[in-house]
Amino acid sequence: MYTRLYVRYYRSGIMFFLFLLMVELLLANQKKNRLLLWIQQGAAFFLTFFLQLCPLIYVGYFMKYRSLFDDISLLSILATNVKEAGEYLRSMFSGGQLAIFACGLLLLLAISWKFSIREPRRKILYTKLQQAVLVFFVFVMFFTVAYKGSAYFPLDVYVGLHKLEGGPMHAFDALKKNIRKNQQQISLDKEKALPMKLPGTVILVVGETACRDYMAAFNPEYPLETTPWESSIRRTDGFFFFPQAYSNFSNTVMALSQSLTSSNQYNNMPLGESVDLVSLAKKAGYHTYWFSTQGKGEVWDAAITTLASQADTRKWMPWKHDGQLLELLKMVPADQNNFIVLHLNGSHYRYRDRVPKKFAQDHTFSQVPKEEGEFDTSLAYTDEVLQQVYQYSQKHLNLQVMVYFSDHGENMKYKHVSHPFTFDMVRIPMWIYLSPAYRRAYPATGKALQAHENTVFTNDLIFETVCGLIQAPSNHYNPQYDLSHPAYAITKDTAKTMRGEYSIQEDPIWEKKTGEED
Repeated sequence: MYTRLYVRYYRSGIMFFLFLLMVELLLANQKKNRLLLWIQQGAAFFLTFFLQLCPLIYVGYFMKYRSLFDDISLLSILATNVKEAGEYLRSMFSGGQLAIFACGLLLLLAISWKFSIREPRRKILYTKLQQAVLVFFVFVMFFTVAYKGSAYFPLDVYVGLHKLEGGPMHAFDALKKNIRKNQQQISLDKEKALPMKLPGTVILVVGETACRDYMAAFNPEYPLETTPWESSIRRTDGFFFFPQAYSNFSNTVMALSQSLTSSNQYNNMPLGESVDLVSLAKKAGYHTYWFSTQGKGEVWDAAITTLASQADTRKWMPWKHDGQLLELLKMVPADQNNFIVLHLNGSHYRYRDRVPKKFAQDHTFSQVPKEEGEFDTSLAYTDEVLQQVYQYSQKHLNLQVMVYFSDHGENMKYKHVSHPFTFDMVRIPMWIYLSPAYRRAYPATGKALQAHENTVFTNDLIFETVCGLIQAPSNHYNPQYDLSHPAYAITKDTAKTMRGEYSIQEDPIWEKKTGEED
């Protein structure tokens, strides 16, 4: 495969080079005013720089990840703002590597300037025949680029992102286009839903980049206590922990677009035909909220913004610490039925930037490498935020249900990419809380959760599970995907991740557990 791509990309490089060379030769001796000359030189400069930069990015990506640059890699870049990009570069590369990269960019700029902006030393004279031949080949190359250009990097990756069959951006566009229409198709018995029988608040906390491998509440073998509160309530009545939970994808937008809709890896429902969880909760009788410390999405991560925008009340606090979400929570009326989504910044890189300085000073983990220690500190801070949310909501908002899960996990070397893929990128924490009143009113739900605590779960089934928890099964609900229902049917052998590319039973952790049992 690598050889085939090399030949294809090498051929594309030659094609683009010849095309630009002939255009340059054709225009070099044409009479033009100063403005047209500047336009020509500027266009040549940017094209030259871009065509040099693309292969360097591709090669650099391959050297770092030992994997090809794919459509999900491009999606991650396009969905990243300048601040996040800076944090990513500082977290993934050393100061020396960044200095080399900066020098490389300066060199590319210098080369582009020299061969694009400089004035020709002597004029090149062409006969009419030579000019005609050049024009002919320019048109041939132009139509070749137009017809076959999408097969070459970076256009091939961009086209893959937007392709009609399986292209993520096409799916996101369809979701945005159809979401209002799909909401009209939701059918459920509102009189039997949770808010009619048990008024109060339901909170769904969506974590960011939390990996359960580093959380003692889910992995007792981890030597550091990064989750003191969660560890303390793990065996408390009403709390149900799921140490075999996985993400459906190692990318936030890809993961949450299925977690919060009726589309999942098992039902083959196109995202554009799905209904969203927030709208269903609204239909069940809740006033819905979306509070987030992540930035409001732009074009490339607009799927999350589309889902968030269905809430009755929406507030974004970009680049604030997660603890500041308590300020928004205190604005929620206690005397109504509330369905609240809290979207955390969690352990988003750089990890230390997610934690208040005072907290970081008091919660250092020097026993492990620096970056892992900072990751552990961010997990400890999330643990404290969860405690604050739970305690406030229980005391002031008549909390009936609280669900916490992370969008995806994290690998300390590669972070969370689609390729190379490692299973720690999708090993996530998840737990559910049911109030005493809830457990008395719906004892079967509590029993089902308890029976499934050690069952494999993928977070694209959050939609079904929350529908079950709020007692609002609809025409888009399947109890086989509902962790709170006795009919839940997903097992280690049938569970999938990365849009079905990997089976959960391929996770090396299962071999370790089998060895321990033997």
